[in-house]
Amino acid sequence: MHFEILCEDSSGLLFIRGILDKIIGKAGSPHTWNARKCKGLGRYKQKDGSLSDSELAVEMANNEGKLLNELPRLLRAIDNTSNIDFVVVIVDLDDRNLDSFKLDLMSIADKSGGKHLCEFFFCIEETEAWYIGDSIALELAYPECKKPVLEEYIQDDVCGTWELLADAIHPGGRAVLDNYRKAGDAKHEWAKKIAPHFEPDRNISPSFIVFRDGLRKLAQKSP
Repeated sequence: MHFEILCEDSSGLLFIRGILDKIIGKAGSPHTWNARKCKGLGRYKQKDGSLSDSELAVEMANNEGKLLNELPRLLRAIDNTSNIDFVVVIVDLDDRNLDSFKLDLMSIADKSGGKHLCEFFFCIEETEAWYIGDSIALELAYPECKKPVLEEYIQDDVCGTWELLADAIHPGGRAVLDNYRKAGDAKHEWAKKIAPHFEPDRNISPSFIVFRDGLRKLAQKSP
């Protein structure tokens, strides 16, 4: 079976590409996949009379390439592709309500076409929660990590997860990651260094376990 996987950003994409074979086997034996990134989450807005044509055009242009704006187009394109069995979307929950956010995403998917099964999985609060869920991988990737900082973390708590991880493993902590570019570069490094040591079956993050088990359940389905 073939999985089309959509990630919210490039650091998440690096991480997912680095661990997929540990969840459902090496690509091509027997499953295949294509994982792609979007430029953040974005905001999907249908024309409902509240925006003029020009305002709507600006809204969509400002969110070009972002997941919620690309999702309808991608799902319609995927519906016309015969070799794709499942669409998997991975997003950060941040401080949103899980149930209502999932309903919103499912509504977008339903309105976009439904020939392929589309499943949504959520990092709670952020992808970094999945990293912290495997403390052994963290310590192997960053032997000098500050364990007392990590011990303060309640798994999958909404607490500023990436900032806490930065304080534990990044020289200078969150204080030196004071702009989007610096934080993005650090997150790319974390993904690349942690993924090789990451073991899905020892992870304790509840949201990662949902993703891991959900992906394996999909892999057992008949296309």
